[in-house]
Amino acid sequence: MSAAEPVIIAVIPARGGSKGVPGKNLRTVGGLPLVAHAILAGNAASGLAACIVSTDDAEIAAVSREHGGHVPFLRPAELSSDQSPTWAALQHALRWYEAEYNRTVLAVVTLQPTTPLRTAEDIDAAIAMFRAGQPSADSLISVCEAGEHHPLTLYYADGDQLDPLLKGLNPTTRRQDFPPIYWRNGAIYITRRDLLFTLNRVVSERPLAYRMPKLRSANIDAPFDIELAELMLDWNKRSI
Repeated sequence: MSAAEPVIIAVIPARGGSKGVPGKNLRTVGGLPLVAHAILAGNAASGLAACIVSTDDAEIAAVSREHGGHVPFLRPAELSSDQSPTWAALQHALRWYEAEYNRTVLAVVTLQPTTPLRTAEDIDAAIAMFRAGQPSADSLISVCEAGEHHPLTLYYADGDQLDPLLKGLNPTTRRQDFPPIYWRNGAIYITRRDLLFTLNRVVSERPLAYRMPKLRSANIDAPFDIELAELMLDWNKRSI
């Protein structure tokens, strides 16, 4: 490997299969396919040495290239099933990059197409936070305040009765008095190379937290999420 300083690259995992939302990575929000949102944000981020689309699907590859995506390979079928872990696809992309460019990768940024409202500024801010946390930080995730999904509002079902998720706390505490709790919004993951290859993990036990507002935390898991993302995108545009 080159003696040059290790770099940070991004990988956009965009396989063809999707059960919850068929053709999900090519569905449009704001007139652009979801994969294109990830490509445009990744390409505009100054902290990345490369932004690679990893897909097994020829149509996704073609659409990605139309929007400036770098698609240097089609992901092998054995890394593209419903059961294939994300870490395996990331390892495959990192091995390709290091062999092709003779550069060592410090960390990989995972940009899921299903979170289309993250920006290049978000990516660069997360990278800056991650670099500032070196050498101890081994992963980072983007998060959003839990809000109405705070654990104090959640219950287990026991037949027709409910048991609070968090025992020993007052479930009638005013929302304004809730302690801050965050949920992983899926927009940005940063994984140091040694964590990825040594433990086969994307996220460590204690990742750094890059906080994002709710209006950039859309995550497409179901068809109605696409309409919600459209509304959030329109709101963000009108708020500029």
